[in-house]
Amino acid sequence: MGLKEQLKEKMALDKLYASALEKIRRHEGKIMAAKEAVLNFLKKNHYELVETRELKIYTHDEDIVVLDNELPIYRHTTIEDVAMRRNPTIKEMVSFTNIKKILVNSDIAFKKRLEAVDYLYKKALSQLDLKGTPFEIKQIFKETILAYEKNDLEKIEEGLELIFEILNYKEVGPELKHPPELIYGIPENDQYRDLVIISPDYTEIKLIRGSFSTTGKDTLAHLNRIVSGKERADIEGIDVFIYWEEQALKVTSIERISFLMNSKILKFAILSLATGLGIGYLPGAPGTYGTLLAMLICFLLPHSYGYYLVFLIFATFIGILVAEIAQRYFPKNDPSQIVIDEMLGYWLAIWALPLRWPYIIGAFLLFRFFDIMKTIPYPFLGKNERGNGYCFR
Repeated sequence: MGLKEQLKEKMALDKLYASALEKIRRHEGKIMAAKEAVLNFLKKNHYELVETRELKIYTHDEDIVVLDNELPIYRHTTIEDVAMRRNPTIKEMVSFTNIKKILVNSDIAFKKRLEAVDYLYKKALSQLDLKGTPFEIKQIFKETILAYEKNDLEKIEEGLELIFEILNYKEVGPELKHPPELIYGIPENDQYRDLVIISPDYTEIKLIRGSFSTTGKDTLAHLNRIVSGKERADIEGIDVFIYWEEQALKVTSIERISFLMNSKILKFAILSLATGLGIGYLPGAPGTYGTLLAMLICFLLPHSYGYYLVFLIFATFIGILVAEIAQRYFPKNDPSQIVIDEMLGYWLAIWALPLRWPYIIGAFLLFRFFDIMKTIPYPFLGKNERGNGYCFR
């Protein structure tokens, strides 16, 4: 499924969850009042039904779920054990060990009642990929803007639902409502950010930038002036969608960087390159160790000037990117563990030199001397803490 379908699926799950909670509340906590929703969550999570001892038991991975008014979820046990505890025979109740299991199930209990419903709902959400690509996001905005220009109410409403899902817009609380206009904002503690005011027929859309308190009189007064037309909003009409698109693409970029930063495999690969296969973690003089590694690797590099130049350009590009990301894993600026800059610097220093030991060692000594002394252009490049600052100073 594409982003659009994934967002629609999430919205359907959200509505199902909200409906389930309302039904359970109205029926005094009885889970089976929301049986349809629970079954839907179980299906979305690929649970398999096993019927035994007049019980409906669903299993997936290590979860064992009993479909009844408690909706207990068990772990670290078997279906047979759960069935015995939930519906024992007279013969089984004669055993002291079984009686203990029947009366006390804390050794296998995981979730139950509303906690179990919440767990199944969130597990279903985790099946969705809501990151989306810039192209998919742009396509959603393109279709919504087209619908707005054509005054296609159904398509506008559908587009707004998708956009609000991407940007986390919610309908404001009663203290900021101004019927018949629809007002939404991005909730932040006791405030809303970037309030949007939509007319009932979707012909007018106005956006007020900034954060607004739910209790402040100034917020209400400002809102009234915008709604009544006495004051212009910060952004109006199609420009609102353009602003939202910029925000959505920005959020997507941040999420992707965050995802990459949290990937253990990628983190290992980036830090391995940045620290010279871990040499940068050695105590003493990591910069010197990194240069020594570069000196040894230079014998494996192409000897042709042309091929060497291609390698050097490619390595510099990768080095800047790796240094830029790797420095975020360390608590201080210019971490000494990052030695890819020393490696690139040395490879650049020996570019036009013959691959003979006197030249290689001489280049090593001179490079380390100037690198330690921090001569020009370090005073200028040293101020740049980005990847290119690391690799060119």
